[in-house]
Amino acid sequence: MNKEINSNGFGFVDLDLPSGTLWATSNVGASKPSDIGLYFQWGDVQGCTAEQVGANEGKKAFTCDDYKWKWHNTKINIKYTITGMALELEDDAANANMGGDWHMPSPEQIRELLDNTTSTWEKVDGVNGMKFTSKKDPFKSIFVPAAGYAWGGFVHYRGSYGNVWSSMLDTYAFSYGQGLFFDSGSAYLGSNNRYVGRSVRGVIDKNSVNLSELIKNEIKNHFKIKVSADYGGYVNVELLYNDEVISSDVCQVITDFNSLDE
Repeated sequence: MNKEINSNGFGFVDLDLPSGTLWATSNVGASKPSDIGLYFQWGDVQGCTAEQVGANEGKKAFTCDDYKWKWHNTKINIKYTITGMALELEDDAANANMGGDWHMPSPEQIRELLDNTTSTWEKVDGVNGMKFTSKKDPFKSIFVPAAGYAWGGFVHYRGSYGNVWSSMLDTYAFSYGQGLFFDSGSAYLGSNNRYVGRSVRGVIDKNSVNLSELIKNEIKNHFKIKVSADYGGYVNVELLYNDEVISSDVCQVITDFNSLDE
């Protein structure tokens, strides 16, 4: 996986997308790419771990009854009642939990991801998920774990199905939210019930990131220094670009610095 510099404390990957969108390396609430992170209902900035999902007291069931923006039967929906509405920033789980200029991806940004990357079902740290690799640079990719979804007090299809919320409601039914959906055979932009708990992955515009971060990001992603074992007081040092050696030299190992000439 890529080792990326961060923005506001969170790692990102530049997949060379036409819009300049940078995708976070991990889900909101995750400490590394293979971690599931938190489950969120669409438009709610408070997420839950898998262990916090349940029907008992103190747990969250992820039904229309515990949804922040209710709409079913006699329950009143006080916000987001028009198809195709976009989230306000205060209800954006990525921005609320990551800060800065991070936000949830729009449907257009998800389409852009799908159109400009190749998707492969892989296992990272023993976790199934989808890897999205840049079509322009095979060394740039993000991994999205198959977190399943939280609904009715249980987490369903963890390890075989994944989804990431977008920032917009469905264009036909306001009870649905759009998002990235995938399994072992496909990845696509779809929509489903917005009170169901799904993953959130932040995105940020390249123009919002400090130039020095972008430069460090490229260096850390592409360049490596490899030092061989000690051979009679000497080591071989290689500089690699995209895992190919572009320069090498033999250097002496100095242990007695007092012997150096001033």
